Amino acid sequence: MQINSTKGLYISNMHFTFLPGLSPFFNGVSVQFMPGVITFVKGKNGSGKTTLFRILHGDINNLEQFQATFELDGQEYKVINNKVAPEYTGQVQQVVQNINSMLADQLTVEQNLQMAQLARVPSLRSLPKLSELPLILRDLGIKRHDYVAQLSGGQRQILAIAMMLQKPTRVLLLDEPTAALDTKNADLVMKAIQEIAHKQQLVVLVISHDKELVEQYARHEYTEIHVADNGTRSFVKIPVGV
Repeated sequence: MQINSTKGLYISNMHFTFLPGLSPFFNGVSVQFMPGVITFVKGKNGSGKTTLFRILHGDINNLEQFQATFELDGQEYKVINNKVAPEYTGQVQQVVQNINSMLADQLTVEQNLQMAQLARVPSLRSLPKLSELPLILRDLGIKRHDYVAQLSGGQRQILAIAMMLQKPTRVLLLDEPTAALDTKNADLVMKAIQEIAHKQQLVVLVISHDKELVEQYARHEYTEIHVADNGTRSFVKIPVGV
């Protein structure tokens, strides 16, 4: 694989094991994800898509063994004592599949965005000011005083993404963002993600099992996690349409 390590996210020589003594899950693999486009991550159930996202987000527990070098936009971050540098993880934001756990239906769009800027949920009286509603929400006709409970499924998904982007973001992880949506809302969400990736030049990774969606919104290829007979995982770039 040809590497352009000055752009996007590059993880090199990644070793990961769930418990000491178990066979490696990742064994010295390297992979690069480019900015400005949507990179879809595919693989069979249990292949390691969720584990990959957890690693990229820096969520490693004490029993696991992890080594790698991360390079983001040309800046290198080494894993020390099983932990990824906070200077890296602070730039990685994730939208979970169950976005209802992220949203407060009884509050307005503005209040949800304000809370997303803080590490902990405060009292409403201490929320920071929101100078302007994100353009991606305004383009959809969403107003700051709309209650979240009034939004459609697609609008809620885009709000959850906009909330994560209230924090410093260079890598955005999205777990099945269209799984619960009809075709119309799925297209709405994917076009919004595509625009965000391009305009902000973010590294955007999307887990999806929807073959038609991948073929429509992947630029040239997607990343598939393959499982070898011994259980180790590798990354394979698959051209769209193959």
